[in-house]
Amino acid sequence: MDALLDLLKAALAIIVAVGVTLAIVLHSANEQQIPNPLPKDEGCPAPEGWSAHLVQIGENLTILAEIVGVTPAEIVIANCLQGDVHPGDTIFIPPPSLGSNACGPPANWVLYDIQAGDSLPLLAERFKVSEAALWHANCISESMTFQPGFRIYVPPVTDNP
Repeated sequence: MDALLDLLKAALAIIVAVGVTLAIVLHSANEQQIPNPLPKDEGCPAPEGWSAHLVQIGENLTILAEIVGVTPAEIVIANCLQGDVHPGDTIFIPPPSLGSNACGPPANWVLYDIQAGDSLPLLAERFKVSEAALWHANCISESMTFQPGFRIYVPPVTDNP
């Protein structure tokens, strides 16, 4: 029964990750639905193949760059930005890369509720994994901050010390 529950949790995590990626792809494909793309200088045209993206709450350059597989600097340069982006901004981003490095939790990882005082470095130490493993398993960026109650995947807790 536990194996089935773990399998269902892993499947849900994959579905969420795929859903986020599909939402970005669909949003990019429907760029004509964005009423006012970011005004562009004549010297800063949108790169070929990039589509308008409406920045959502919780997104920043680092997170968007990770999702689409470029560096934050590439997004800054392509959009002639002077700083970070904010919810409601419209910027141009490339379609997400769907390589073999797709993120998501390993099958046996479990959900953990973030507690007050938790940080990714502390959780990595507590669960004996790298911070990068936590980022990758949860499809998150190192610059993301978490509030108590936010849920992330962590390795299963063992009874042995």
